[in-house]
Amino acid sequence: DKKHGKGCLNDQDGYFEGEFKDDFKWNGVLRVGVDEIIFKNGKKDLSKILPEKERFLKQLENEEYVNLDQISKKLKNDKDLMIKYISVFGFGFNQFSKKLKNDKEVLISAIKNSPHNITEKSINKKYLKDKDIIKILLSENSLKNMHIDVFKILDDKYKKNKNFVIKLMK
Repeated sequence: DKKHGKGCLNDQDGYFEGEFKDDFKWNGVLRVGVDEIIFKNGKKDLSKILPEKERFLKQLENEEYVNLDQISKKLKNDKDLMIKYISVFGFGFNQFSKKLKNDKEVLISAIKNSPHNITEKSINKKYLKDKDIIKILLSENSLKNMHIDVFKILDDKYKKNKNFVIKLMK
């Protein structure tokens, strides 16, 4: 009643393909997400475990969900990584560090990819009059996906513009 010989096993550890001996993974490869653990004579060779940044990039490439609460501060503060994250998943901006939320390039990426997630609490007020930001917020794509809360954060000149309000409501 023990696993012995060649085979595959998909369990809580991951997906193992190889040889079993007396119910143990003996020779083969255990795939855990984007990582691979190689078994040789029952011992683990962890050399295929990717460093955190490479694992993160590989997960984004494979469109595997990455929980931002479980990554290091160093990665959370990496502007390019977070821009890639939001472009793949379209959410997460509200979990970004204050520094990144205040970065115009990150904000523009967030608005382009998920305008419905931009709220009064998530956007720095200095950007509410920024022409580039307003232009993207008022673009056709953003207006289609915009949450009504975005309207609340816009400058009063937009709120009082009848044509804009009609366009937003459509």
